[in-house]
Amino acid sequence: MNQDAYSTASDELFQDPILKNMRQEMLVYLPGALEKKHPRDDYQEFLRLSFWFLGGHKDKEKFRAPGPTHHARWMAKAIYALKIFLFKTQFKLTVRESQNITHLALFVSLVYVKQWNEAPLAIRAPLNDIEFLSNLKTYPNKTVASKAHEAFSRHLWFLSEHLVGIALLDDRVSASIKEKMVQNLLRPALADIPRRVKLTSESEQLKLEDLVTERTTSFFDVLMEEGKEKSQTFLKKPPGQWTSDPVFKKFYELAAHMTVVNDVAERGISLIEKYNDTLTKNEEQKQFILRLVANHRRNFPTPSKTSLMSSS
Repeated sequence: MNQDAYSTASDELFQDPILKNMRQEMLVYLPGALEKKHPRDDYQEFLRLSFWFLGGHKDKEKFRAPGPTHHARWMAKAIYALKIFLFKTQFKLTVRESQNITHLALFVSLVYVKQWNEAPLAIRAPLNDIEFLSNLKTYPNKTVASKAHEAFSRHLWFLSEHLVGIALLDDRVSASIKEKMVQNLLRPALADIPRRVKLTSESEQLKLEDLVTERTTSFFDVLMEEGKEKSQTFLKKPPGQWTSDPVFKKFYELAAHMTVVNDVAERGISLIEKYNDTLTKNEEQKQFILRLVANHRRNFPTPSKTSLMSSS
């Protein structure tokens, strides 16, 4: 594969004014995002490929060899789609394959990559979720947008009565919206407690303040002992004065260090690392345990009492 013979997205793909504006916004966002620290190398690769795909200046960084792809890590599929598009002149694709790869590459580079990159930032999550839903409503390719909306609606954890309160710490949320959110802290809580907001493709534009009820203040108790009471020291002030309040600063610091995992693979890696360290810190013993578990899974593929009895 000739790494110098790649082709970026042509201007013809961005004739729609919405796509054109999205492209310009991402060409501004991506260079700054690339300079920051990332949880894994594939985060940076995803950002870099999106930048190159959209026509950003390619630096001396080389294309990385393809890595594993599986259901647990959807980002790998996005990376593959971008690489296939960039090198599509070097192998044969059917017309349908080429069209589908183009649709996917456009979506992940214009809409998805920013949300994925900022997913570990808990404070930005509620507003990011709402902006993402807004982008899906206006995205020109309605087939892609509809499927993305259907999948994303299952992951709106931060758009709940409890967690939407973290948006009060987000400096991107305007003072007027924060004032409305504070006012709505007096609203009665919902009769039921949904784990996340339920949406349909016809849902009206969500607003942060509309999700807030008296139950939202319980979020501060999660961050700090007696947090609900302590939060009143800044909630009673105009939002423009919050950043100078010592209690607000403490809440912000605690929320900024909240650990958020981005996909199933990260959860698995985190769990196995913690579990391994409780068993042994000896690397040889760790490898022995992993082989033992793998052998056990081969012998007992179905974890049930029936399977165990039939093998004896």
